[in-house]
This record gives sequence, structure tokens and C-alpha cells, in this order.
Amino acid sequence: MSSEGASTLSPTNKELRKVPPFRIYFVRHSTSANNVSLRNDVRSGEAAAEGRQADPGITDNGFRQAEAAGKYFKALNSSDEVNPWKKVTSLHCSLMKRALMTVQGMKLNGLQNIGWNTLHEEGGIFSGSRTADPAASTPVHGLIKEDIRDLVPLDNLDEIPVTKEG
Repeated sequence: MSSEGASTLSPTNKELRKVPPFRIYFVRHSTSANNVSLRNDVRSGEAAAEGRQADPGITDNGFRQAEAAGKYFKALNSSDEVNPWKKVTSLHCSLMKRALMTVQGMKLNGLQNIGWNTLHEEGGIFSGSRTADPAASTPVHGLIKEDIRDLVPLDNLDEIPVTKEG
């Protein structure tokens, strides 16, 4: 590839200097009902898929975990000792119920909340067992916009393509 083509694909050093430093914190969703029932990894067969929820919420312990994460980020944001680029300014999450409930449980007010319909586990939301052939799994609709809005006020919800079925 010519150097001309490379410069169009990636930012130049001059362009990078314009971007303020930032830090990304990855937080996995809190404990879900499938985690507790050991129904999360359904690759082991039909027996593991029995009782599995397609889009589970989080448990009471999951809410405690989310609250603990929220307290950590609140302390980080309120500290004068922390560099501004280490502070949390936005939360990005999938539209899966457990991710939205984790954000809800963190209780971080004043941040930008961004939802992504492209962030989800392998295969998306499905019922039954996960098979080697994704087409053999039964896809399930996710939450509708009103239900998402009830859990977390996403700043970009109106821009996300979510059907009437979810």
C-alpha cells in the first residue's frame, strides 16, 4: 500500500494530538439469572438449555455488584487527585436487559448513556440451546424502546433501529 493510501486509513500524528487523552473502562454485566442457574453456557446440550432465559435480568447480587461499580466510578469522578482524562464521562452498553440493568444499578447521574444494538453475545438473543449452526437457534426479539427507556435513559435511543417487536 502506498503511503498516500495509508494516511487516509489512519489518523496522522498531528490529528492524534488534537484528541484529548481518555481512558476506557470495561465493565461486564452484573450476575444474571442464567449465571446463577448455570444456564449461561448452553453449548453442553439440551439439558443446559432447559430453563435458560433468552434475555435475563440481573439478580439481587447483580444489583449489589452494579452499585459497587457505581460507587467506584462516583469516587473516581469526585476526586481532585485524579487526572481529568481518567474520569468517566459516558457509559456505553448493549441493549440486552442485563447490561441495561447493570447501568441502571450503577446510579451514575449526569453521564451520557449510549446504547449499542451491535453489542451482544455470540448469536444475539435466542432461546433453546446454542448449536454449531447459528441458524438452528431460535432468535428472540429483545426489548422494545419503551422498556429500554424505563430501564435507562439512553441519549441515543431514538437513533437506534429497534423494531416494534424489540
